[in-house]
Amino acid sequence: MPRPLSQRATARRVSPNATSAQRSWVQRGAAVLGATVLGLGVAGSVAMTGNAQHAGTGSTGQLPAPSSPATPSVSTSVAPGVKIPTSFDRRAQAVSRSNFRPALAVDQVAAQRATQLSSAGERVQQTAQSKAILKREKSLSKAAQATQKKNKELKAEAAEKKRQERIERERAKERAEQRERARERAKRAAELAKRERERANRPSLPVTSGYRIAARFGDTGSWSRYHTGIDFSAPMGTTVKAIAGGVVTHAGSGSESWAGNYVTVRHSDGKSTLYAHMSTVSVNEGERVSGGDRVGAIGMTGRTFGPHVHVELYPAGVKPGDPYEAVNPSPWLRDHGLKL
Repeated sequence: MPRPLSQRATARRVSPNATSAQRSWVQRGAAVLGATVLGLGVAGSVAMTGNAQHAGTGSTGQLPAPSSPATPSVSTSVAPGVKIPTSFDRRAQAVSRSNFRPALAVDQVAAQRATQLSSAGERVQQTAQSKAILKREKSLSKAAQATQKKNKELKAEAAEKKRQERIERERAKERAEQRERARERAKRAAELAKRERERANRPSLPVTSGYRIAARFGDTGSWSRYHTGIDFSAPMGTTVKAIAGGVVTHAGSGSESWAGNYVTVRHSDGKSTLYAHMSTVSVNEGERVSGGDRVGAIGMTGRTFGPHVHVELYPAGVKPGDPYEAVNPSPWLRDHGLKL
């Protein structure tokens, strides 16, 4: 489509022979055009230009001639094939800023509304994001607190387990020590029992120190027609011991007045020993004694001429007391490793 010339170019090409009426019309058109341009601004100018082109060019693209009979003809010089209007035409429809204000106001309200909606949407989105972040932070905080609580519980369980294990080790150690102490006590008890048995089986002379043999078995004299035992002479109160272990069958005075206070002991081989003339008796009938145990003290009870203990030995099955049933104790003493 050929490019139309601008209004200024067209105006410059008007012939200098135009009348004063033509100059007046041109001035009025320029004034109207200037007022329109100043009123509408950039957007109105664009819209008006489009409307003017659509209304004035027609199908040929040429501006129509003015309807006034006084419109002068204008000669132009343009490129071949391009038609230029001879004069400016008054627009059929007046263009004013008021025609565009409603549309502009609606557009501005819509734009403001869209901006407000966009801002509101952004605020809603930001609020939702903030709430989501807070919710996430709370969830993470709760998770962290739960983790810390679980860790504390696990640490407490581990500490309690270690404490229980330590207590169990201490108890096990204490039980082991108790067993060891029990074994030691049993061992000591066994040793004591062994020594007791050895001591029970260890014979002893009736008097172990500070004595002399005053008479032996079979001796005779003014004091006896036939001596039936062995006399151990010692000071009053000297301890008298059992020769060997056995059971006490008599303790104290009895029908044998000649013996005074006496003790008889039946030994494991069935034989019995008699200890006469004692001042005191230290055992009871039925009591078990061991060799070397105290059975009494030297005295002068019964028929005697001085402080001593008269010792007799009776064969198995013979009741002690009848001195003529007694046997010589010397061989029996030697059999037990005792020497006078």
